[in-house]
Amino acid sequence: TARPISRTILIGTPLSTTPATSPLTADCAAEALPRGVTIEAAVDATTVDANQELLQRALENVVRNAIRFAPAGTAVRVHVTREPGWMALSVRDEGPGVPEDALQKLGTPFFRVEPARQSTAGGVGLGLSIARRAIERHGGRWRVENAAPGLRITMALPTER
Repeated sequence: TARPISRTILIGTPLSTTPATSPLTADCAAEALPRGVTIEAAVDATTVDANQELLQRALENVVRNAIRFAPAGTAVRVHVTREPGWMALSVRDEGPGVPEDALQKLGTPFFRVEPARQSTAGGVGLGLSIARRAIERHGGRWRVENAAPGLRITMALPTER
């Protein structure tokens, strides 16, 4: 059974004011640290009608994916900004990016850019599909683009329903 959608702050005050103490940032930083990757967060606090658990899981899946492909010595950047009628969550790494013809397939269940990545990066191709589904379930938009270097995934959610 789906949890009810309620008015909530998506990321929460801790990430807005002190990213290092946010549970999401702390969990992901623990995974990033051994890889030599840092997490930088810039957040404009805002509210959306959303299931916080689903959206937190979506953001975590996207951040963990970015960590997996970010080279040592780089940062994964998490930005939450407001646009008229929308809140945009953007996650960018400085990894290799993906071939242009694969961009629209990211977020499809079980899709892997290259079979060789399975053995080196782990996962089965479900994390981004879970994230995309959570965003779309909330009436949001999913956009994937190469960021030269790296990959940027932007998840936009309506601030009003």
